[in-house]
Amino acid sequence: MKTQFIRIALCMSLGLLVFLTATCVTSAPSIQAAQPGELVEWKVATNPPVTIRFHYCPAGTIRPAKPSTATASENLPPPTQVRDFYLGETEVTLAQFRAVLGDAGLAPLKAQAAKVQTTNPELFDMLQRGQDEPAFFVGLDGAVDFCNRLQTEFDDFRAKMAQPSVDTRMFRLPSHVEWQYAARGIAASDQQAAMPHFGRWIRFAELSPANQQKCQEVWQSLGHGGPFSDNQDAFLELARTTDAAQQEKVKEILTEAFGKAFGSARRQASGMSTLQPVGKTRANAWNLTDMHEGVSEWTIWATKPERARDLWLKLTTARKSAKPLIDQEDVFLSGGSFSDSYFGAKALSRFTVWGGPKLTDDQPQPFSFQAEIVLDTVPGFRVLMERVVADDWLFVLRRGVFEKRLMSANAPNYLKSSNAVVLELTESDHPARSAVEFYSELAASRTAVPVRFGETLKKVAQMRPTPSSGGSGSAASKLAALVKKTNETSTPGESSSSDEGDYFQALAAVVQLTPK
Repeated sequence: MKTQFIRIALCMSLGLLVFLTATCVTSAPSIQAAQPGELVEWKVATNPPVTIRFHYCPAGTIRPAKPSTATASENLPPPTQVRDFYLGETEVTLAQFRAVLGDAGLAPLKAQAAKVQTTNPELFDMLQRGQDEPAFFVGLDGAVDFCNRLQTEFDDFRAKMAQPSVDTRMFRLPSHVEWQYAARGIAASDQQAAMPHFGRWIRFAELSPANQQKCQEVWQSLGHGGPFSDNQDAFLELARTTDAAQQEKVKEILTEAFGKAFGSARRQASGMSTLQPVGKTRANAWNLTDMHEGVSEWTIWATKPERARDLWLKLTTARKSAKPLIDQEDVFLSGGSFSDSYFGAKALSRFTVWGGPKLTDDQPQPFSFQAEIVLDTVPGFRVLMERVVADDWLFVLRRGVFEKRLMSANAPNYLKSSNAVVLELTESDHPARSAVEFYSELAASRTAVPVRFGETLKKVAQMRPTPSSGGSGSAASKLAALVKKTNETSTPGESSSSDEGDYFQALAAVVQLTPK
């Protein structure tokens, strides 16, 4: 598939993100033009170089948690809106983890592996030499630090651009709802019933004749009359058997089913499989792999994007202060793990799109994160990337409209593209909409429609910057610096009642209203 991200290619060299083509950052066309599964690559210029690959997940709806078996529509939970985003094609690999966080970031992983070196020496050795295997034994601290580093480098580069857009990129862990949604690879909630538990699966007829017979035998031993039901629920039902003889049959059935559906490695007698390099399992409809295999993955417990971002801000702020992330009740481990078994009561539930290592009554539940979780579940993570309005949007909007306090020739085009971005990424009451309206009025005429112009100006004066997306530097400090610089270069006797003067009065009010 053709690789593109709003026609931007990214690479990371010596700790600095470099845009190979920056044209579309300033014009900021809609991300909606991307196709489901479209690829984005970040190239990390290390020795040897590594690449982080993302795929586009379009906006849609989902009914979170285990799908209801009720047929009556009134018994179904209401669908949840999901905004579009890009998600890592695979979990972050050991090579990527080292490239971004270095030996210091790898040290906590080695400390965990050392605890099991006697029983599993290959895990410690893999941390030393592994490349394409998923990073494992990753605590929540390490996952957040990785995303923070990407965010900081992106923000630092964006701050140096001659004319940035009002939007930016946020790098974070996905919410559990976003993870479920991406794992299915289906954008419409009314179509997800066909794939309730796995993003890929096989039909009963694809099993070998011997395993078809075993399916029938286990099915009947569980008290079901008639033939085996050819759906994902029925395969999960088989794994609930507690009879030792029947469990051996289930092991053979599921080993074949997972192998044909995902290309999964065969499980050992203990349930553990070999930790495969990422990308070896078959991709789903949005070109995402290893959603049901590899390692379990850190996600955020939130059903609304605003809630996910608030929780993410809390996590990132704590880590920037070097605070350990313990006793976190709003995180969850999603997906199956190479260290988990398919077999036994409810065990297979962990590998579903709604499951994970922590389940209560077959429903995923938030849990209080403790250090032993990392040792018990050997987790990793994948990164979500999305477009959001930048916390310094007012500063960059002003910067794109004016040159030396004069309206730039490109202001109308810049405002048009900025308006498209703001309309796409914000709700109707977001202050950026009023700001774009203000500047559009100013660009069209500095004297026409004075009443409307004045009303819009008041909106600008009263608005507060949106919460920080984790960028470096605050909107308040940048606004204050702009006001100070403008006052120093003001022409003596300049009319304070001019549109320009009104603007700077409004800007000063914004700075004063900004929470400390």
